[in-house]
Formats: sequence, C-alpha cells, structure tokens
Amino acid sequence: MEKTDIKRRIQMHDFCVIRNEIWFTVNECNKIFNYDIEKRKLSTVARFPGVILNKANLFSSVEYYNEKIFFIPFISDKVYIYNIKNNEFETIYLSMDKNVACNYCSCFIDHNSLYLIPICREDILKINMDTYTQEYVWHIKKYLKINDKNKTNVFFNNQSCRCGENLINFISETKIILVLNLVKQKIRIKRLDDWFQNIIAICGNGNDIFCLERATGNLIKWNIISDNITYLEINYENADTNSVSEILNIRYQGSVYSVFRDNHIYLCPDLGSVCIEIDMKTKSAYTLIENGAQSSDSRFLNSKMHLAHGKINFFYGAESSFVTIDEKDLIKKEEILLSEEEIKMLRKEIMEEAVMKEDSRICDAKLFIEMNLKQEKLSDVENAGNRIFRKIKGEC
Repeated sequence: MEKTDIKRRIQMHDFCVIRNEIWFTVNECNKIFNYDIEKRKLSTVARFPGVILNKANLFSSVEYYNEKIFFIPFISDKVYIYNIKNNEFETIYLSMDKNVACNYCSCFIDHNSLYLIPICREDILKINMDTYTQEYVWHIKKYLKINDKNKTNVFFNNQSCRCGENLINFISETKIILVLNLVKQKIRIKRLDDWFQNIIAICGNGNDIFCLERATGNLIKWNIISDNITYLEINYENADTNSVSEILNIRYQGSVYSVFRDNHIYLCPDLGSVCIEIDMKTKSAYTLIENGAQSSDSRFLNSKMHLAHGKINFFYGAESSFVTIDEKDLIKKEEILLSEEEIKMLRKEIMEEAVMKEDSRICDAKLFIEMNLKQEKLSDVENAGNRIFRKIKGEC
C-alpha cells in the first residue's frame, strides 16, 4: 500500500451506518463527517458547538435513532445529538463528579431507551431518546459491595455485548462479569473462580458468554441460564506471533473488541494493527489482518466492531480504512482519508482558536504590564518583564 501522509489518516472510536453512509467524528477533530460508500466521497457535515476543535477523546460511542445521531461522552460533560434533517445540535447535560475523569465507554439501545455504560462512574444512565429524560439505574458500587467512598474508579471495559434481553459487561482486569436484564430491570454479578486469568474481551451467542483470558488466550464459556462453565483451550500456532502478542498482552485496562459470528470469534485491539479469527469448531486461531505496525503507536486507533446483516464492520486505524468482513471471510477495505483542503482548513481553524485564547491572555498581560511599569524605572523594565512572565505562568 502506498504510504499516506499521517496527518490525512482518520482515527475514531466508533461510527454508525445510515443507509449507505458512514457517520463518525474523528478523534482530535471535533466535527461530524459522513462517507458515502457508493460515491466514495467524504464530506464534512458540522462542527460540535462550544468545544475545542482538536480536543481528544470527547466521545466513546455513536448511536443512530429516528434520524438523530447520539454521541456518547467519554470526557465530555454532555451527550450531543445531531438532527440529520434539520442540521441542528441538541445537548443533554449530565451531572458531573469532579472525582471522575471519564464518563461512559459504551451504550445500547432498547426500544426508545439508550443505556450508557460507565467506565468509572457509579451508575448506568438510562436516557429516553424521545423526551431526553434521564434516569440513573443499577448503582454499581452497591452491587459490587464497595463501601469505600474514595474507591470510585471501578473501570468497566468498553467492550460489551447484548444477549437477548441482557446486556453483558465486565470490570477491566478482573474476573467479574455483569449481566443487566433490561426487562426485569435487575443486575446479576458473576465472579469467576480465582484460577482463571483476568478477562480482556467478551462476546456472546444466545445464552453463552465467551470470555477471553489475558496471557493464555483461552476462552471461558459461561451459560447465563444453566450457570455451567467450560474452559476452551485455543491453539494459536497458525496465527502470527506478533498478532497474538498484540491481542493477549493488551495494555492495562485496554480493550479487545470481539464479535461472535457463525461459530467464529473475531478479535481486534482498540490500539493496534491486527485482527484475529478463532474457529470455534477446531479451537484454532488465525491472523486475519496484519499491518506490521507497532501496537504501541497511538496513531493506530481502531473502532468498535459491529455485526450487521451478517457482516462485521470496524474502522482499522493502521490503514485508515473501513473494513467489512463478509459471511465468507472476504475482507473489503475502504480507505478514508482527509483531503489536503480539509487538513489546511483544520490547521487554520486550530490556529484561529489558539490566537483567540492568546488574545485574551495578552489583554490581561497588557493591563498587568501597565500597572507595573508605572512603578518601575526604565532600567528595571527587564526585571518587570520577568515578573510579568512568571505572573502569566501562575508562578507568582
């Protein structure tokens, strides 16, 4: 593949497909884009109001409902809703906890309800997508029996799955699985035995939940109805060694996205350059996509994996490509790049924002200079300048 200017590459956490268009926001570029798959055309749709253009990680997930796109806050303090027909934004303000740095890592839609899964907040948030009313459900610390008020950072993993009327998630770097029943509005906690390794990925098929172990790469199969557990040893001999290492040695509290389809499990790390397939019949793993790049390179951000109409879709950051894996495991990559014109426009807007911020600081500095120079002799101007500089930096 021809080498591409890194600045043109797109990195995203999530996306949604509406008809024949991919809708998304780029990490470190807070605009909404859409890509017409048939015309192979990328368009800039709108800019999120009231946010810094190049602030990273504002949103973790994207959901579509009734001609509206919901952008789920990761570090943002509100849910942004983009109305496609009216080309307008709406916002849902959230109550913030100053002790919590990150908000929500994933979400699910059930009828007209949007469930926001926290990353280190204490409750799951339920939003009515028609009225925008909010309700906090399932106080997690209560169910986990955590009484220490200072221990708020219970990290959920941003890899979740839906099994019938249940939402399944797990606590990062633990053996704790959470089953959230949407119909009965009840929560169930499953703690795996101590001899299992910690979980780094999870996916489901019917009532069976498959948990990927750190380091070993083996699977823990848990039936949520019978409560039976089966340990499945996976053979990785046919998979590329670097690919296996990139998946199984994912950084602490990192995510491995996974999807179950037709007795196969597909794995891709949130930061990395590989995709592995596990054949559940043979219990063997194979490298499906491998770019040769280093997983430690933060430029290679992969999106969540979605299964729709029998096809697996995700955005592959190492090649700035929208990947589709069809039912026959045929892989199609659609490269999506920012144009040179868009890059120039972004640079201009970022510079304008920086100048506006600097202007406000300069105004404050000028006032301070005027006040100080009245009391300084000309020979002491340099010393006054030093004090002014330290004042602006907050050192005095």
